[in-house]
Amino acid sequence: ESVTTALGDSINHEALAELVGNFMPSVSIILGTYFSLTLGILYERKRRIQETVALEAAALSRTSLNLLDLFADDAEAAVQAAQCIVDQINILVRDSRGREVMGVIYSDPYARINHLLHTSKEKVPKGEELDPCLLAEVRKGIENLYTMRTQRMSDEAMGLPPTHFDVMTFLCGLLLTGFVLGTVASEQYVCTVSRVSFSALVASYVIFYEMMFDLNRPFDGVYQVRRCTAAMYMLQIKQVISNHPLVKGQVLFE
Repeated sequence: ESVTTALGDSINHEALAELVGNFMPSVSIILGTYFSLTLGILYERKRRIQETVALEAAALSRTSLNLLDLFADDAEAAVQAAQCIVDQINILVRDSRGREVMGVIYSDPYARINHLLHTSKEKVPKGEELDPCLLAEVRKGIENLYTMRTQRMSDEAMGLPPTHFDVMTFLCGLLLTGFVLGTVASEQYVCTVSRVSFSALVASYVIFYEMMFDLNRPFDGVYQVRRCTAAMYMLQIKQVISNHPLVKGQVLFE
């Protein structure tokens, strides 16, 4: 209160009230629009990632079944294909985006499956061949998996930079400063209502900031991507591979 009194003795209340009245509405509109755009961007990004992860898991499940059917007469190729599928599952479930990028560079499961298809086709004895329809379906499935993985990793990389949150903090600081100056211009002493209103503004900003910062990390925190559908398909793949007579006990899941 003593600080407010000191300020009140040295400033022109009418000029200050006019200044605050001119810039406060503009700052409020800009900050509200900024909050709205940020939430829209982050929710849309989270929705795309969640949808792509579920579709990728479903396509991976279908491709794994097709591979086991394709290599029904080649136990060695079936084990290699199953191991590639399991490696990709481990990447989706456990690894970070950085480790996945390194995995794609040095030992891409999808590239290994493509190579396996090529070498297995060459090893087929004369007069025999892999089922052409099933082979085409597997190749198409791998192509779709490449596309979905690229889309998912692209969306994961589109997080908002720290500068975006710095601008948000600056705008909120302007709003809170304007509120304080407006209070000083209209009141000789800071009343309880003004204190409560200021506390509510600060609390609202902190809550919004934490929520948007959490949304910016789709695999951490409260608002992380829900992987129920993806987990269902992955457990299905694990169950099929664990009990398939050609590959049972020969594939490493860890």
